[in-house]
Amino acid sequence: FFIEAANTRFHKQVKGIDDEAMALLLDYPWPGNIRELKNTVERILILEECEFIAPEHLPPEISKLQRATPGQLNLPQMEDFKSGISYDEVLDGVSRHLITEALGLAKGNKAKAARMLSMDRGTLRYNIKRMGLDKKQS
Repeated sequence: FFIEAANTRFHKQVKGIDDEAMALLLDYPWPGNIRELKNTVERILILEECEFIAPEHLPPEISKLQRATPGQLNLPQMEDFKSGISYDEVLDGVSRHLITEALGLAKGNKAKAARMLSMDRGTLRYNIKRMGLDKKQS
């Protein structure tokens, strides 16, 4: 939908998203929700001349997901700072990593994971829900 709208608005001919880019988009947590997705699509269509959106067209905060391996924290690199980073997204990524690791070590026991993180159990449960990690645990 957003590609079609942006094609019309910016007089472009993008046909879609390739499979690898789609996988990255689906894995991204979208802290800005639907507005962030819309802005991302529009930015790509403004800046890129392509038939299909590929991983190299995605912003660094999304495309860097392809460099990550399970259990690995993905912090911004020097080149990421040149194009700009989102402080909140980096902190969210660190929080997500710490919570996921603690839950794994605690075998899903939220009280134990909260103790590992020196965090109130309610705060942990709030963050699990906010980050959508509760869906991955079930």
